[in-house]
Amino acid sequence: MAGLSRVDPSRGAEDRAIRESAAEERVSDAELVRRFHGDDRDAFRLISVRYKARVLTYVRRYFKAEDRAEDVVQETFFRIFRKMKRDRNVCPEGETLEPLVISITARTAIDDLRMNTRRARHEVLALFPVADPSDEEAYTIAREIEIDFRAALATLPPTLQRDVWLYFVAGYTGSDIARMTRSTVGATKMRISRARQLLIEHFEQ
Repeated sequence: MAGLSRVDPSRGAEDRAIRESAAEERVSDAELVRRFHGDDRDAFRLISVRYKARVLTYVRRYFKAEDRAEDVVQETFFRIFRKMKRDRNVCPEGETLEPLVISITARTAIDDLRMNTRRARHEVLALFPVADPSDEEAYTIAREIEIDFRAALATLPPTLQRDVWLYFVAGYTGSDIARMTRSTVGATKMRISRARQLLIEHFEQ
């Protein structure tokens, strides 16, 4: 018919996807959690899409191997799914799932490192002083620092382990950690200070 332009079906689908994506961005985390408990099969998928890039970025700070990072991401979302199944109040109105997501991500990464000690030793290398393998003495010292740090970290309570990784390894500020863990900045700084003191005492034994 004259005056009508040809419609591109693929463009229509693309436009719908863009509109749906924009609509999803306006849906709060609390609303998605309600939908999840109302048996909306898409709710958790939307949560995963919303947080996957953030989780993957965080996990890559722990692991260099892409396939390993992806495995930890999958395990992280599996744990988030289980937590949401058990607790309907994981995201009160007006808040987001970010603190829960970051906390579970950190815990999952630490658990994976502890369960895969032999493989983890090589991947954790980037977190500690870099030494040239050809310099045998310096390389040995760097490895000893790595092993001692991980052994000392394992002696801390889980909450302090999480804060140590977030602050000293992942590079988050005290304010960031307080927001992620739903704590106060003052309490967060006290935990970090306590963890640091316990680590010092461990190394002085």
